[in-house]
Amino acid sequence: AHLSIDGSADESVRRWLTTVVGKASTRATNPQLDPAARVAALRLLAAFDFAVARETFAAVLTGQTPDRVATSAADVLAGYAEPEAAEVLLAAWPVLTPASQTAALETLLSRPAFIRALFDAAERGAVSLAQLDTRQRQTLTQYADAEIRDAAERLLGSTTGSRGDVLAAYAAALEGPADVVRGEEVFRRRCHHCHRVAGAGHAVGPDLTTSATGDAQAMLLHILDPNHFVLPRFVQYVVIDTSGRSFTGIIAAETPNSITLRREQGIDEVLLRANIDAIEATGKSLMPEGLERDIRPAEMRDLLAFLQASGRQQQTATAQSDARAERDFGTLPGLVEPPRD
Repeated sequence: AHLSIDGSADESVRRWLTTVVGKASTRATNPQLDPAARVAALRLLAAFDFAVARETFAAVLTGQTPDRVATSAADVLAGYAEPEAAEVLLAAWPVLTPASQTAALETLLSRPAFIRALFDAAERGAVSLAQLDTRQRQTLTQYADAEIRDAAERLLGSTTGSRGDVLAAYAAALEGPADVVRGEEVFRRRCHHCHRVAGAGHAVGPDLTTSATGDAQAMLLHILDPNHFVLPRFVQYVVIDTSGRSFTGIIAAETPNSITLRREQGIDEVLLRANIDAIEATGKSLMPEGLERDIRPAEMRDLLAFLQASGRQQQTATAQSDARAERDFGTLPGLVEPPRD
């Protein structure tokens, strides 16, 4: 249960509680305070009715707020049953950073009413569901509530439209012989600006070899339909500073006072929060659609072969390194050497 100021019969208690709420709200929204102090204020506010705390939470969930504070706000909102709590998170969604969006998603998936609000926002195009991970997708498509389960299957279904047509046309890329050397040439020509494989390229996007020994069809999906599933840390953001200049990229790092955007070729741009006028998540990957215009089906087959081969080499090297680490006991006396007198 949450505290209600108006529910107190004693006028002096009501005045005291009003003072407590006012001070907590001031501290929670004060950008000059240490993030830990702001988080403590938010947790204190969470003890009160949602109507009392709503405006403060909405004021905290902005692009100028340090991640630790915004994430805490998203976390504590899960303690409210009111559907309006989900509305606060969804209204702030475009300006939340990857870590804050991850926390917001966990809260939005914590109650049926919140899930319905999330789905409504997704159908309006206000929120992208591409950031839901495999666990979250499975939970929603197997949800006990039939209405939510049906909506999840509809919204999280397989790729359709033009991307689906492209994937179908490229299915043949998984058949027939492939040339790893030619695949490496394709990678260096088209992928190395944002991906690093076998010591070449720039580590901007995800590691393309992490699932290289798995399903090649899944790899093809991620290459040709990059917005089908986007990890929060690889969502593209648009930031406009107070001079009107626009920047795009993924959020590579954050501090209480700045945000670092990273774009192609690993170029970083550090932006002070005080100089940010607007920040918005596009809900899409930094990786563009349309690679089929530059990579023919036969070249795609070669590229997939190169990525799979690189993945196997990386796994082998990791396993060998782990084995050496397990055998490397050092030369501690009494362990691998006779005890010394």
